[in-house]
Amino acid sequence: MLYLIRQGVNCSQIGHNLRGFLVKKDINHETTIASFKVVSLFTSLSRILGYFRSLALAAKFGTGIIADAFFVAFRIPNSLRKLFGEGAINNTFIPLFSDVLVNEGEDKAFKFANKLLTCLAIITFSLTILVYLSAPWLVKVLAPGFAMSPGKFNTAVFLLKYLFPYLFFISLTALCMGILNSFKQFAVSAFSPVLFNLSFIFSILILSRIIYMPEAAIIAGVLGGGVLQLLIHIIALKKINFKFSFDPDFKNPMIKKIGRLILPSIFALAITEINIFINNIIASYESIAGKGAISALFYANFLVQLPLSLFAGSIATVFFPDMAHFAANKDFASLRQSFTNAIRISFFIILPASIGLITLSHPITKLLYQHGNFTAFSTQQTSSALIAYSIGLFAFAGIKIIIPVFYSLQDVKTPVKIGGIAVFCNLILCIIFSSFIKHTGLALAASVSAFLNFFLLLYYLEKRLGYFNKKTILYSSGIILMLSLIMALIVKIVFVFFITNLSGQHIFSQILSVGLSIFTGLACYFGIAYLLKVQELFWLIKIKK
Repeated sequence: MLYLIRQGVNCSQIGHNLRGFLVKKDINHETTIASFKVVSLFTSLSRILGYFRSLALAAKFGTGIIADAFFVAFRIPNSLRKLFGEGAINNTFIPLFSDVLVNEGEDKAFKFANKLLTCLAIITFSLTILVYLSAPWLVKVLAPGFAMSPGKFNTAVFLLKYLFPYLFFISLTALCMGILNSFKQFAVSAFSPVLFNLSFIFSILILSRIIYMPEAAIIAGVLGGGVLQLLIHIIALKKINFKFSFDPDFKNPMIKKIGRLILPSIFALAITEINIFINNIIASYESIAGKGAISALFYANFLVQLPLSLFAGSIATVFFPDMAHFAANKDFASLRQSFTNAIRISFFIILPASIGLITLSHPITKLLYQHGNFTAFSTQQTSSALIAYSIGLFAFAGIKIIIPVFYSLQDVKTPVKIGGIAVFCNLILCIIFSSFIKHTGLALAASVSAFLNFFLLLYYLEKRLGYFNKKTILYSSGIILMLSLIMALIVKIVFVFFITNLSGQHIFSQILSVGLSIFTGLACYFGIAYLLKVQELFWLIKIKK
């Protein structure tokens, strides 16, 4: 769920020497790489627990009424969390906070942060009350198809009322995260989602057996996780001598400036969320998208987010403050080179992940999810959506990297305009594709619109920063794609061999066949890349060292 969306990558002057990552002498490259390792480690742990969270939910509720209702109800606070908390506020807050910290000192910066924390708390608390009162209307708008199923509708309304306070806790957590990130302290923020996942898993596996209403157990798990995440950040901030104070000042010039920047920034970041809401609205009609479509889309999207957040997200979290530094110093050559290399190293991981998920979509879904109330039908629904989402995986990653470049240049209008085009494209494609391939068409529409979004952003970024070495990117992507296709062929051969010689229904056989297929494919991919001396591989090796 850390999709998404505080983004940014800074891999300046990557070359055969690791010092190519950074071009400014005042930025400690060893510290940056160490931070990347820490973030990657905790993000990996969080994603593993995130899988077990999804597995617990899938085994308990499958793609039934409670699952569909939960995904609709939780989508609202979770999307606002990405936009207000981890997205727009931090994308606008970190550059301003860093500027005050450097030019006016720590005390002034902390006072500014306290004012924003207070204003954010007031806004999210008021919003929570408003949503509680308007929950039935919101469900009718966001999942109109639920009206045809009173049980599903009432469950969604109940869950929305009591899940929404999560936004209050997680928005404050995200702002605290931005303060810590500005001080190059990433470990706590990377670790905090682990607490959320543990709380949620406990609520599904243990609490749901004690509490009569399973919906109440879900609410306790979500809110408990939100509280734990905020507490761990409060403790970390106290260690850097940050003192909390209630200081509402909506008229403060810096608060006003964030307000002016945040509205277009929200829409730019909201493109993905708006597309998901469009998908959910259409998917809520079983006559159009099929039974259990909302749940199937969620489970598929979760698997796509694994490589997306683990690599693109981790790099973005660590390097965004440095991206703002380059832009502030008008070092556009370094910013341009940084972006080019970031795209290359991201695609080196994302493209094979995309091809691999497409190749093994059904066996992976069956192995990871088909337990308890998650049936063979649920597996088929989820795996088809997984293929459609995986097609656009590299475009999703590219968007994560490119939008913060515009923010670092204080240009929020361009992503907004292009995002509007992408949303319109997604809506039209959803209507067209869903009439032929139901819920799978909704996922495919999201992927196609992501392609359009990314390439338009790339075009306008080049106009802003100057010429990119596109030939290098295309050549590198071509080599990576070729290696990925070879990997896919090997994976398919190995999987077919094991699945035909083992009892395919036994869980051990599934683990062995899927696991060995993936291991063999990755070994061949990295082995051939090493023999061909693919630069991106050696960059990763240097990072590992």
